[in-house]
Amino acid sequence: MKQKITRPISIRIKYTRYVIPILLITFLSIGAIDTIFYFHSVKESSEHEQTAYSNTALTSLESYFSQFTSDSSIFFYKNATQNNLINITQDDGLEFQQLLLNDAPYYPSLSMNYSDNVFFITNNGKLISTTNYSSQLVSDLSPSYITEILKKGDDFHGLPFLFGSTDDSDKLYICRNIYQWTGKTETTGKNRLGTLIVEPKATVFDKIFSLNSNVYQFVLIDNNHHIFRNTTELSEQNIFELVENKRLNTQTYKYTASSFSTSINNLQLLLITNQSLVYKNARMFVILLLFPSILALIAIIGATRFISRSIADEFDYFMEKLNKTKAINNDNVINFSKKQKS
Repeated sequence: MKQKITRPISIRIKYTRYVIPILLITFLSIGAIDTIFYFHSVKESSEHEQTAYSNTALTSLESYFSQFTSDSSIFFYKNATQNNLINITQDDGLEFQQLLLNDAPYYPSLSMNYSDNVFFITNNGKLISTTNYSSQLVSDLSPSYITEILKKGDDFHGLPFLFGSTDDSDKLYICRNIYQWTGKTETTGKNRLGTLIVEPKATVFDKIFSLNSNVYQFVLIDNNHHIFRNTTELSEQNIFELVENKRLNTQTYKYTASSFSTSINNLQLLLITNQSLVYKNARMFVILLLFPSILALIAIIGATRFISRSIADEFDYFMEKLNKTKAINNDNVINFSKKQKS
Protein backbone atom coordinates (compact mmCIF):
# COMPACT_ATOMS: atom_id res chain seq x y z
CA MET A 1 0.00 0.00 0.00
CA LYS A 2 1.41 3.39 -1.05
CA GLN A 3 2.34 5.69 1.83
CA LYS A 4 0.23 8.88 2.12
CA ILE A 5 2.13 12.07 1.47
CA THR A 6 1.71 14.63 4.26
CA ARG A 7 4.22 17.25 3.07
CA PRO A 8 1.68 19.40 1.12
CA ILE A 9 -0.47 19.78 4.25
CA SER A 10 2.50 20.98 6.29
CA ILE A 11 3.27 23.63 3.67
CA ARG A 12 -0.26 25.01 3.85
CA ILE A 13 -0.07 25.03 7.65
CA LYS A 14 3.25 26.86 7.57
CA TYR A 15 1.82 29.51 5.25
CA THR A 16 -1.17 29.94 7.52
CA ARG A 17 0.97 30.01 10.65
CA TYR A 18 3.71 32.37 9.52
CA VAL A 19 2.79 34.37 6.42
CA ILE A 20 -0.78 35.40 7.33
CA PRO A 21 0.14 36.66 10.86
CA ILE A 22 2.96 38.72 9.35
CA LEU A 23 0.53 40.19 6.85
CA LEU A 24 -1.97 40.95 9.62
CA ILE A 25 0.62 42.59 11.88
CA THR A 26 2.03 44.66 9.03
CA PHE A 27 -1.40 45.74 7.86
CA LEU A 28 -2.63 46.63 11.35
CA SER A 29 0.60 48.50 12.17
CA ILE A 30 0.34 50.65 9.05
CA GLY A 31 -3.33 51.30 9.78
CA ALA A 32 -2.62 52.22 13.41
CA ILE A 33 0.25 54.55 12.49
CA ASP A 34 -1.83 56.29 9.80
CA THR A 35 -4.75 56.69 12.23
CA ILE A 36 -2.51 58.12 14.97
CA PHE A 37 -0.92 60.63 12.58
CA TYR A 38 -4.31 61.61 11.18
CA PHE A 39 -5.82 62.25 14.63
CA HIS A 40 -2.67 64.15 15.59
CA SER A 41 -3.03 66.40 12.53
CA VAL A 42 -6.71 66.97 13.40
CA LYS A 43 -5.70 67.93 16.95
CA GLU A 44 -3.05 70.37 15.70
CA SER A 45 -5.53 71.89 13.24
CA SER A 46 -8.08 72.33 16.06
CA GLU A 47 -5.47 74.00 18.29
CA HIS A 48 -4.60 76.46 15.49
CA GLU A 49 -8.31 77.22 15.01
CA GLN A 50 -8.77 77.76 18.76
CA THR A 51 -5.86 80.21 18.76
CA ALA A 52 -7.30 82.08 15.77
CA TYR A 53 -10.81 82.24 17.27
CA SER A 54 -9.63 83.35 20.71
CA ASN A 55 -7.21 85.96 19.33
CA THR A 56 -9.89 87.47 17.10
CA ALA A 57 -12.50 87.60 19.88
CA LEU A 58 -10.03 88.87 22.48
CA THR A 59 -8.71 91.57 20.14
CA SER A 60 -12.25 92.80 19.43
CA LEU A 61 -13.13 92.77 23.12
CA GLU A 62 -9.94 94.53 24.20
CA SER A 63 -10.35 97.09 21.44
CA TYR A 64 -13.73 98.15 22.83
CA PHE A 65 -12.56 98.15 26.46
CA SER A 66 -9.48 100.21 25.58
CA GLN A 67 -11.61 102.67 23.62
CA PHE A 68 -14.00 103.06 26.55
CA THR A 69 -11.17 103.60 29.04
CA SER A 70 -9.54 106.19 26.80
CA ASP A 71 -12.76 108.02 25.89
CA SER A 72 -14.11 108.18 29.43
CA SER A 73 -10.76 109.32 30.82
CA ILE A 74 -10.35 112.11 28.28
CA PHE A 75 -13.95 113.36 28.47
CA PHE A 76 -14.52 113.17 32.23
CA TYR A 77 -11.09 114.42 33.31
CA LYS A 78 -10.87 117.45 31.06
CA ASN A 79 -11.37 120.84 32.75
CA ALA A 80 -14.81 121.63 31.34
CA THR A 81 -16.31 118.33 32.49
CA GLN A 82 -14.59 118.41 35.87
CA ASN A 83 -15.90 121.93 36.56
CA ASN A 84 -19.43 120.92 35.58
CA LEU A 85 -19.35 117.85 37.83
CA ILE A 86 -17.99 119.83 40.78
CA ASN A 87 -20.75 122.45 40.44
CA ILE A 88 -23.49 120.02 39.43
CA THR A 89 -25.52 120.66 42.58
CA GLN A 90 -25.67 124.38 41.80
CA ASP A 91 -27.04 124.16 38.24
CA ASP A 92 -29.04 120.95 38.89
CA GLY A 93 -27.03 119.05 36.27
CA LEU A 94 -28.60 120.60 33.19
CA GLU A 95 -25.35 122.14 32.00
CA PHE A 96 -23.53 118.82 32.38
CA GLN A 97 -26.27 117.03 30.45
CA GLN A 98 -25.85 119.50 27.59
CA LEU A 99 -22.10 118.99 27.66
CA LEU A 100 -22.65 115.24 27.58
CA LEU A 101 -25.03 115.51 24.62
CA ASN A 102 -22.75 117.86 22.69
CA ASP A 103 -19.38 116.21 23.29
CA ALA A 104 -20.18 112.49 23.61
CA PRO A 105 -20.48 111.96 19.83
CA TYR A 106 -16.79 112.83 19.52
CA TYR A 107 -15.86 109.90 21.74
CA PRO A 108 -16.70 106.62 19.92
CA SER A 109 -17.54 104.42 22.92
CA LEU A 110 -19.79 107.16 24.36
CA SER A 111 -21.48 108.01 21.06
CA MET A 112 -24.80 106.65 19.84
CA ASN A 113 -22.92 104.58 17.28
CA TYR A 114 -21.66 102.27 20.01
CA SER A 115 -23.99 102.89 22.94
CA ASP A 116 -27.74 102.92 23.47
CA ASN A 117 -27.43 105.21 26.47
CA VAL A 118 -24.88 106.95 28.63
CA PHE A 119 -25.84 107.43 32.28
CA PHE A 120 -24.15 109.43 35.01
CA ILE A 121 -25.23 109.08 38.63
CA THR A 122 -24.28 112.04 40.78
CA ASN A 123 -23.34 111.77 44.43
CA ASN A 124 -26.73 113.17 45.45
CA GLY A 125 -28.54 110.41 43.55
CA LYS A 126 -29.59 112.27 40.41
CA LEU A 127 -29.35 110.35 37.14
CA ILE A 128 -28.35 112.20 33.98
CA SER A 129 -28.25 110.51 30.59
CA THR A 130 -28.03 111.25 26.90
CA THR A 131 -31.77 110.60 26.61
CA ASN A 132 -33.20 112.26 29.71
CA TYR A 133 -32.54 114.08 32.96
CA SER A 134 -34.42 113.09 36.09
CA SER A 135 -34.14 112.90 39.82
CA GLN A 136 -35.90 109.54 39.48
CA LEU A 137 -34.16 106.44 38.18
CA VAL A 138 -35.14 105.43 34.65
CA SER A 139 -36.78 102.06 34.07
CA ASP A 140 -33.64 100.58 32.51
CA LEU A 141 -31.81 100.81 35.82
CA SER A 142 -33.67 99.53 38.86
CA PRO A 143 -32.73 100.76 42.37
CA SER A 144 -31.18 97.36 43.14
CA TYR A 145 -28.96 97.61 40.04
CA ILE A 146 -27.91 101.13 40.99
CA THR A 147 -27.00 100.03 44.51
CA GLU A 148 -24.90 97.15 43.21
CA ILE A 149 -23.19 99.29 40.56
CA LEU A 150 -22.28 101.96 43.13
CA LYS A 151 -20.84 99.33 45.45
CA LYS A 152 -18.79 97.78 42.65
CA GLY A 153 -17.64 101.26 41.62
CA ASP A 154 -16.20 101.83 45.07
CA ASP A 155 -14.54 98.41 45.02
CA PHE A 156 -12.83 99.07 41.68
CA HIS A 157 -12.07 102.72 42.59
CA GLY A 158 -12.11 104.28 39.14
CA LEU A 159 -11.21 101.20 37.12
CA PRO A 160 -13.71 100.08 34.46
CA PHE A 161 -15.87 97.07 35.26
CA LEU A 162 -18.69 95.15 33.61
CA PHE A 163 -22.17 94.81 35.09
CA GLY A 164 -24.84 92.47 33.78
CA SER A 165 -28.57 92.62 34.42
CA THR A 166 -30.16 89.45 35.74
CA ASP A 167 -33.56 89.94 34.15
CA ASP A 168 -34.74 88.73 30.76
CA SER A 169 -33.22 91.73 28.98
CA ASP A 170 -29.74 90.33 29.63
CA LYS A 171 -28.22 93.78 29.17
CA LEU A 172 -24.57 94.58 29.78
CA TYR A 173 -23.24 97.84 31.22
CA ILE A 174 -19.65 99.04 31.40
CA CYS A 175 -19.07 101.34 34.37
CA ARG A 176 -16.46 103.29 36.32
CA ASN A 177 -16.32 105.85 39.11
CA ILE A 178 -15.21 109.37 38.23
CA TYR A 179 -13.14 111.34 40.76
CA GLN A 180 -12.03 114.93 41.09
CA TRP A 181 -8.71 115.62 39.44
CA THR A 182 -6.54 117.95 41.51
CA GLY A 183 -3.21 117.34 39.85
CA LYS A 184 -1.78 116.16 43.15
CA THR A 185 -1.17 112.53 44.04
CA GLU A 186 -2.27 112.88 47.63
CA THR A 187 -5.67 114.40 46.80
CA THR A 188 -6.58 112.97 43.38
CA GLY A 189 -8.99 110.06 43.65
CA LYS A 190 -10.28 111.09 47.07
CA ASN A 191 -13.42 113.00 46.09
CA ARG A 192 -15.86 110.96 44.03
CA LEU A 193 -17.93 113.03 41.58
CA GLY A 194 -20.23 110.26 40.41
CA THR A 195 -20.48 107.00 38.50
CA LEU A 196 -20.47 106.59 34.72
CA ILE A 197 -22.65 103.82 33.26
CA VAL A 198 -22.63 103.07 29.54
CA GLU A 199 -25.03 100.65 27.91
CA PRO A 200 -23.23 99.37 24.79
CA LYS A 201 -25.25 98.48 21.75
CA ALA A 202 -25.96 94.76 21.42
CA THR A 203 -23.94 94.76 18.20
CA VAL A 204 -20.75 95.54 20.15
CA PHE A 205 -20.76 92.12 21.80
CA ASP A 206 -22.68 90.36 19.03
CA LYS A 207 -19.80 91.14 16.71
CA ILE A 208 -17.45 89.34 19.09
CA PHE A 209 -19.70 86.36 19.69
CA SER A 210 -20.67 86.07 16.02
CA LEU A 211 -17.50 84.01 15.72
CA ASN A 212 -19.42 81.18 17.37
CA SER A 213 -19.76 77.89 15.55
CA ASN A 214 -20.98 74.43 16.50
CA VAL A 215 -17.45 73.58 17.59
CA TYR A 216 -16.18 76.83 19.17
CA GLN A 217 -18.29 79.02 21.47
CA PHE A 218 -17.62 81.85 23.93
CA VAL A 219 -18.62 82.68 27.48
CA LEU A 220 -17.93 85.98 29.23
CA ILE A 221 -17.45 85.37 32.97
CA ASP A 222 -15.74 86.96 35.97
CA ASN A 223 -13.66 85.43 38.76
CA ASN A 224 -16.73 85.30 41.00
CA HIS A 225 -18.43 82.96 38.54
CA HIS A 226 -20.88 85.59 37.35
CA ILE A 227 -21.75 84.82 33.74
CA PHE A 228 -22.28 87.92 31.57
CA ARG A 229 -22.70 86.13 28.25
CA ASN A 230 -23.29 82.44 27.61
CA THR A 231 -23.64 81.62 23.93
CA THR A 232 -23.57 77.86 24.49
CA GLU A 233 -26.39 75.45 25.30
CA LEU A 234 -24.65 74.46 28.53
CA SER A 235 -26.16 75.25 31.92
CA GLU A 236 -24.51 77.54 34.46
CA GLN A 237 -23.45 74.50 36.47
CA ASN A 238 -21.79 73.01 33.40
CA ILE A 239 -19.95 76.30 32.79
CA PHE A 240 -18.74 76.40 36.39
CA GLU A 241 -17.46 72.82 36.08
CA LEU A 242 -15.61 73.75 32.89
CA VAL A 243 -14.03 76.74 34.63
CA GLU A 244 -12.82 74.55 37.48
CA ASN A 245 -11.74 71.41 35.60
CA LYS A 246 -11.24 72.67 32.03
CA ARG A 247 -13.11 69.53 30.91
CA LEU A 248 -16.72 68.41 30.85
CA ASN A 249 -18.37 65.17 29.75
CA THR A 250 -22.09 65.19 29.07
CA GLN A 251 -24.30 62.40 27.79
CA THR A 252 -23.92 63.77 24.28
CA TYR A 253 -20.63 65.62 23.95
CA LYS A 254 -17.20 66.16 25.47
CA TYR A 255 -16.01 69.73 26.02
CA THR A 256 -12.78 71.53 26.91
CA ALA A 257 -12.33 75.15 27.93
CA SER A 258 -9.55 77.73 27.62
CA SER A 259 -9.72 80.99 29.58
CA PHE A 260 -8.20 84.35 28.62
CA SER A 261 -7.83 87.36 30.90
CA THR A 262 -8.92 90.81 29.75
CA SER A 263 -7.94 94.35 30.67
CA ILE A 264 -11.19 94.64 32.64
CA ASN A 265 -10.41 93.50 36.17
CA ASN A 266 -11.58 89.93 36.99
CA LEU A 267 -13.22 89.50 33.57
CA GLN A 268 -12.38 86.41 31.52
CA LEU A 269 -13.18 85.24 28.03
CA LEU A 270 -13.87 81.51 27.99
CA LEU A 271 -13.47 79.59 24.74
CA ILE A 272 -15.38 76.31 24.87
CA THR A 273 -14.50 73.62 22.33
CA ASN A 274 -16.79 70.71 21.50
CA GLN A 275 -14.17 67.98 21.20
CA SER A 276 -16.75 65.43 20.05
CA LEU A 277 -17.47 67.51 16.96
CA VAL A 278 -13.78 68.23 16.39
CA TYR A 279 -13.07 64.52 15.93
CA LYS A 280 -16.43 63.57 14.44
CA ASN A 281 -15.25 63.87 10.82
CA ALA A 282 -11.98 62.15 11.71
CA ARG A 283 -13.85 59.15 13.14
CA MET A 284 -16.08 58.98 10.07
CA PHE A 285 -13.01 59.09 7.83
CA VAL A 286 -11.37 56.23 9.74
CA ILE A 287 -14.56 54.16 9.61
CA LEU A 288 -14.96 54.74 5.87
CA LEU A 289 -11.31 53.90 5.32
CA LEU A 290 -11.53 50.79 7.51
CA PHE A 291 -14.23 49.07 5.43
CA PRO A 292 -12.32 48.86 2.09
CA SER A 293 -9.14 48.12 4.03
CA ILE A 294 -10.75 45.08 5.64
CA LEU A 295 -11.95 43.90 2.22
CA ALA A 296 -8.42 44.34 0.86
CA LEU A 297 -7.00 42.38 3.80
CA ILE A 298 -9.47 39.55 3.22
CA ALA A 299 -8.51 39.51 -0.46
CA ILE A 300 -4.80 39.36 0.42
CA ILE A 301 -5.35 36.52 2.89
CA GLY A 302 -7.46 34.66 0.34
CA ALA A 303 -4.80 35.14 -2.32
CA THR A 304 -2.09 33.97 0.08
CA ARG A 305 -4.01 30.82 0.94
CA PHE A 306 -4.68 30.19 -2.76
CA ILE A 307 -0.98 30.59 -3.56
CA SER A 308 0.01 28.34 -0.66
CA ARG A 309 -2.46 25.70 -1.87
CA SER A 310 -1.09 25.96 -5.42
CA ILE A 311 2.47 25.55 -4.17
CA ALA A 312 1.41 22.60 -2.03
CA ASP A 313 -0.37 20.99 -5.00
CA GLU A 314 2.67 21.49 -7.23
CA PHE A 315 4.91 19.97 -4.59
CA ASP A 316 2.43 17.09 -4.18
CA TYR A 317 2.53 16.49 -7.93
CA PHE A 318 6.34 16.54 -7.89
CA MET A 319 6.49 14.01 -5.05
CA GLU A 320 4.02 11.68 -6.81
CA LYS A 321 6.18 11.73 -9.95
CA LEU A 322 9.23 11.08 -7.84
CA ASN A 323 7.60 8.14 -6.08
CA LYS A 324 6.48 6.62 -9.39
CA THR A 325 10.01 6.83 -10.73
CA LYS A 326 11.27 5.07 -7.61
CA ALA A 327 8.69 2.31 -8.01
CA ILE A 328 9.73 1.60 -11.60
CA ASN A 329 13.37 1.54 -11.01
CA ASN A 330 15.07 1.96 -7.67
CA ASP A 331 18.19 2.90 -9.54
CA ASN A 332 16.52 6.15 -10.63
CA VAL A 333 16.21 7.42 -7.10
CA ILE A 334 17.64 10.89 -6.86
CA ASN A 335 20.28 10.93 -4.17
CA PHE A 336 21.72 14.08 -2.66
CA SER A 337 25.08 14.02 -1.06
CA LYS A 338 25.76 15.91 2.10
CA LYS A 339 27.92 18.34 0.13
CA GLN A 340 25.10 18.99 -2.31
CA LYS A 341 22.62 19.57 0.53
CA SER A 342 24.91 22.08 2.08
